[in-house]
Amino acid sequence: MWGLLSGFSWLDRALQENLAARGWAPLGGTESQIMLFVASGVVRPAEIARQLGISRQAVHKATSTLVERKLVILEDDPRDGRGKVVVFSPDGEAQRRDALEILHRLARELERRIGKGRVEACATALRRDWGDLPIFEPRS
Repeated sequence: MWGLLSGFSWLDRALQENLAARGWAPLGGTESQIMLFVASGVVRPAEIARQLGISRQAVHKATSTLVERKLVILEDDPRDGRGKVVVFSPDGEAQRRDALEILHRLARELERRIGKGRVEACATALRRDWGDLPIFEPRS
């Protein structure tokens, strides 16, 4: 399982360093992950917090940073007027476009380095429903 965490870290670091090389200020780990969740359609702060395993307050703080940097905005939740949803800001379009291009190029580079079949097999496995979290009884 270490490989999974190591691979995610490699991908995020490569993305951030490539964005920095294009003149964009780096994002923290939580901010970067929030951007990825929003891109995948997870837009409610409480759901982002649940997915990341962090507090809603931590998501609020990271989202506030993204709002200050004009990468996202908060809008009223169309399903629940009391809540907000995180959406991409038009002002952040250029940085998002660069990030998407970089992610595509990283995928191609990974295919070159470890093989297209391995990358596809990994992606297929990761997209599967892993089910509910298992809770194990302590060994006696």
